[in-house]
Amino acid sequence: MSAVLGPIHQWMFDKILLQKQLTKELAELAVNNGWENKDSALIATCTAEDHRTLEEAVDISNIHGSLSGLIDEAESAYGELVTSLVADHPERLEKIEAAAYDFGTRHAANDAANPTEVYQIFNGNLLSGMPCDRVDQITEQDENHFAWELSADLHGAFWQDPSLYYALRRKIMEGMLSVTDYELVSSSWDHYCIRRKAA
Repeated sequence: MSAVLGPIHQWMFDKILLQKQLTKELAELAVNNGWENKDSALIATCTAEDHRTLEEAVDISNIHGSLSGLIDEAESAYGELVTSLVADHPERLEKIEAAAYDFGTRHAANDAANPTEVYQIFNGNLLSGMPCDRVDQITEQDENHFAWELSADLHGAFWQDPSLYYALRRKIMEGMLSVTDYELVSSSWDHYCIRRKAA
């Protein structure tokens, strides 16, 4: 790795790649279900392979700007694809949510994780802007629960209906919790709590 590219840059790049992988899988879901129709060009774009390394994908003289641009590209493709797929077919959302949940299970916290470790799994895999955006604000934590709120909506601008984004994000997080003793509680798009399931 270049001397100017550190672990935090690779971490951000890995999260971008994970977002792109989810988008690719949803595009493949569309193909497998015969949903292409007018979306064929968009689906082709979303399923295209990108094998660039971090060093190849960013401009070393403007690392922050490059990563921000890659985040915007990933968020835009995700939002455009899902919005297009459900625009005239809301019944498709059930399968899309199931795919998001399944995606989460493949990046799940282990069954011995505590709430803080579960949150770190969320934070380590899901895009929430750049670290300097400080979107996640931790409000409470102990051995049985971990609560946080979002200080800004960095995703809604890429979606005609931002609630779609947050519904899918919740499904991914629920998938990540699938083998743990915890559940996700959310009173709104910007308030979340990981808590132990009732006995």
